[in-house]
Amino acid sequence: MRSKEFYYIFKEKKYLIHVDYKGYRQKYNYYKLRGDTVFVSANSRVSDDQLIKSLNGMLEKLVKKVVDNYFASNGVYILGEFVDLSDGFFTFNGKKYLFGNKEMFYTKMKKISKPLLEERVRYYSKIMNVKTNYKVSVKSMKTRYGSNSSRTKTIALNIILIHYSLDIIDSVVIHELAHDFQRNHSKKFYDVVYRYCPNYDLLDRKLRKGIFK
Repeated sequence: MRSKEFYYIFKEKKYLIHVDYKGYRQKYNYYKLRGDTVFVSANSRVSDDQLIKSLNGMLEKLVKKVVDNYFASNGVYILGEFVDLSDGFFTFNGKKYLFGNKEMFYTKMKKISKPLLEERVRYYSKIMNVKTNYKVSVKSMKTRYGSNSSRTKTIALNIILIHYSLDIIDSVVIHELAHDFQRNHSKKFYDVVYRYCPNYDLLDRKLRKGIFK
């Protein structure tokens, strides 16, 4: 996947712009602001002029919208549902866990969500007839929701996914497993993705817009 980085000044503040160029079938560009970095998922055919032209308007919206959508004062989204935190605990898979802070939440969740995420990878590996026996890792990633390493035979999934509904998680799993057949984001790659996830575009849009279910 091709990518590039450059700096952009908006209202006298410097932002790092990180652009990942996706396949030509991605119809829209997606923008996410994290700290002082704007992550852009762009159609591979978009020009630099088009990208720059859109940044000013997008930054205006993004800066106003900087909120932590995953957590609220009284709860957290898990698998697309709002889970109450008023008693200082969160419930996952029928069990209660102490909620200390966000860092503690993600540390615990990386461990307790791994069996579920491994099961989704195994399930779709069988359906898609994937021959590689992938290991599954769950970790924090700044710019990706998942990755597929042919060298280590590992599917890595971003812990942020645990906030989203299972069908959205599955769309990322299918995307990463499709790289077993095509390592790029070509038409052949997306043919595999759409074969097993016909509503991939909708689910991908929900993921990038922070719509949990």
